[in-house]
Amino acid sequence: MFGNQFKLFKNSLEGSVSEIEDYISYYNNQRIKLNLNGMRPTEQRAHYYKSH
Repeated sequence: MFGNQFKLFKNSLEGSVSEIEDYISYYNNQRIKLNLNGMRPTEQRAHYYKSH
């Protein structure tokens, strides 16, 4: 009985971790920010380091 519950918890936890990692990747690399002149954070960093 507890083995099945552990498997469900493990699968749920792994799925949650995967979703969180995907969101962090999106947030850091893909989202477009108006405060960054419509650039993605990675584009803004590249632009900053290119000009400095």
